[in-house]
Amino acid sequence: MVGLQAIDRLEDLHSRGVVHRDVKPGNFVMGLGPNQNCVYLLDFGLSNYFMKDGKHIPYKDDACFRGTHRYASINSHKKIEQSRRDDLEALIHVLIYFLKGGLPWQNLKLSETRNRRKAVAKVKRSISIEELTDGIAPVFRDLLTEVRSLEYTQIPDYSKYKTWLMNCFNQNSYELDYQFDWTNQEPNPNQSPPFIQEPERIVKKSTKQPKNFDEMEDIVYDDPQPPRRESTKRRRVPHPAGEDESPGKKKKI
Repeated sequence: MVGLQAIDRLEDLHSRGVVHRDVKPGNFVMGLGPNQNCVYLLDFGLSNYFMKDGKHIPYKDDACFRGTHRYASINSHKKIEQSRRDDLEALIHVLIYFLKGGLPWQNLKLSETRNRRKAVAKVKRSISIEELTDGIAPVFRDLLTEVRSLEYTQIPDYSKYKTWLMNCFNQNSYELDYQFDWTNQEPNPNQSPPFIQEPERIVKKSTKQPKNFDEMEDIVYDDPQPPRRESTKRRRVPHPAGEDESPGKKKKI
């Protein structure tokens, strides 16, 4: 049920011409109260518009890396400009992480942290999809194969992906009651699907470097020099004739 809702959230975001670029467990949260069974997507600090003036942004292979090494797509490691396919590939990595409790490229022992992106990318490329999805439902193998084959500007078939997950859900005799393992409420088969109210504003593009990371070993920026934030402090302007006192105050003699 998490996967179904997560795909819905990405589809909604993409419909607005925005790609998230940092899909990871820490950017999905559950609601509270009546919305406790609803999955929310947050943190758009690294998001970017992939649609401008009604056209997809051009392909380029010298873009700065954006994302979290552990979950990022293979193409983003190659510094290819990210599009919808990269969000979905990162999401599948997240779901595999949930199911298996880890990913093969975690906890690499490196002498220098700056080499992590290349080291993680090397491991990702070396591991086959069959090996990565071994021991879990075959639907995740099919999903990862499908998403990694998408072209840069291609529109993902979100409905098909959700249908595949739903078929797997039914094959395992699960009940679509929107109750998760961590909830204590009794299942309610008549409960309607979680609904998110339409927000007034969804994304504000930002280039500032994130201050917190959900995994300290993962670096989200790979710029030689991260964007510098202009100081907002007011500069002191001396008064005429070299006076330092504020207006209305007399200098003591």
